[in-house]
Parts: sequence; C-alpha cells; structure tokens
Amino acid sequence: MSTPFFFLSSAFVFFMFVDSLIFQQLFILGVAVIYLLILRNIFAFLYQSKTYQPYALENIYSYVNMTSLFLFFANFYGLILFLRWPVWLSIILIFLLTSFLFMRTLWSHKIDWQKGKLYILLIGILLAEAGYVLSLLPTSYLFNALILILIYYLLMNIIRDYLAHLINEKNLRKYLLITLSLTIIAFLTTRWY
Repeated sequence: MSTPFFFLSSAFVFFMFVDSLIFQQLFILGVAVIYLLILRNIFAFLYQSKTYQPYALENIYSYVNMTSLFLFFANFYGLILFLRWPVWLSIILIFLLTSFLFMRTLWSHKIDWQKGKLYILLIGILLAEAGYVLSLLPTSYLFNALILILIYYLLMNIIRDYLAHLINEKNLRKYLLITLSLTIIAFLTTRWY
C-alpha cells in the first residue's frame, strides 16, 4: 500500500503550489480518479478475480509511481525556489524516493530483488545527479520535474525490460522517441529565468 500513500502525500504537498482555483479543482478531481482506479483494481485483484484484467495493477503502479515521483520532484524544486529549501536535502530525497519507488515498480512486475538491487541503486544515483544538475539551471520547478521524470521513464522501462528479458529494438526506439520528443518540446516551451 506504499504506492497509494506516496501518491496522496506527493499530491497533497503539490497542491500547495497550485494557485489557480480552476487548476486546484481539476487537480483534486484527477487525484481522486487515479486513487479510485488504484483502489478498484486492488479490490478486483483480491475479491473479484474474474473481473480483474491481467497486469492491470502492474501497469497502474508503474504510472502512479511515475506520477508520484513527478509530483515529489516538482515539490522539491518548488521548495528550493520558494522557500530556500537546501539543495543537498532535495538530492538525497530524490535518491531515496527514486530508489524506493523503482524497487516497488520492479516488485509489481515480479522481478526478483537479487536481480534488481544493483539497478535500483544505479537509477537512484543517476536521478540524484541529474537532479543536482537541473537545480543549477534557471528554469521553473515544473520543467525540472518533467526532465527528471523523462529520464526516469527511459531508465525504468529499459531496465525493467532488460531484467524481464523483454528488451527489443522496437521498445527501445519507442522509449527513446517518447523521451526525446517530450524533452525537445519541454526545452522549446519552457520559460528561462
């Protein structure tokens, strides 16, 4: 149940940075719908196995973990920007949360801990380093969080497919194309301070 907890806690903190009433209402609605999907699939998995769709929880947990990480990353950069939160503390928290939620993603995909423990540490270190570099850029907190989550998306999918022996050229091209396209769009549309 750590995935729903992290999702709700990251959404709660992020809500403080949303200043428009319309966006606040849309954000609350989105969080409620995602939380409902999580609970509904857990209930179907445990008590209504005939209606449960195979791999639904694995897919939902992967995307909810990514959403939680995006919100946490935005929260950390928002705290640095608005409240002069120490950068070093954010980097440590990025490492810990990324490693933990990636471990949960591997667990939901039934990948053995022994096979994944080195990669859990590796993805945490890479995201912490990227997080530090992004903290030096004159960009918004949402842009920094988006770039970090795109790096996470690319690494998570490649490592997960590699450990599950499902890696192929078509999937690699898809992950790279999505990551590069969204990164280019983000760089072209962001506000530089």
